[in-house]
Amino acid sequence: MLARNNGNGELVGEIWNAIVKVSQDAKVDARVILATVMQESTGQANVPCTGTMPNCGLMQASYGSISFNPADSQGSITEMIREGVQGTNSGGPYGGGGPGLVQFLNNVLSWVTNPWPGNPYAAARMYNSGHISNNNLDDLTGSEWSTKSYANDIANRLLGWDGSGAGFAAC
Repeated sequence: MLARNNGNGELVGEIWNAIVKVSQDAKVDARVILATVMQESTGQANVPCTGTMPNCGLMQASYGSISFNPADSQGSITEMIREGVQGTNSGGPYGGGGPGLVQFLNNVLSWVTNPWPGNPYAAARMYNSGHISNNNLDDLTGSEWSTKSYANDIANRLLGWDGSGAGFAAC
């Protein structure tokens, strides 16, 4: 993470502060948040937005998410983490915001069902693709922009994988 932020230890500390604060506020394990940050942005604070909606920030959160603001680094970093964990408030195609890890963990969305509420790997699959197909965390049916190994990568990150090497492809 230090390398991805050009050696700026202060930014890395601000990311840590944000993860701890949002973890406590949302009651989501900080390790799951960190694994998602590393999966989505490798911890790069000024990561570019992706997709057509777009998805922005350290967690590449749903539509309506913000990007890094160097004039308010701690504030923008905290908001990026909050949006990835608790969802976004606006900017969605139907006027509303997009879901975060909390909505997927707690199975509170009317348009998607988590067959395993509270399971961080199921929540990770839904965070990446919006749904779970055929009760299989690797099935990407109907998910053209998703990553097949996403839930597996989150699990491996929680076990200490740093994202380098073959990872899922070696299986």
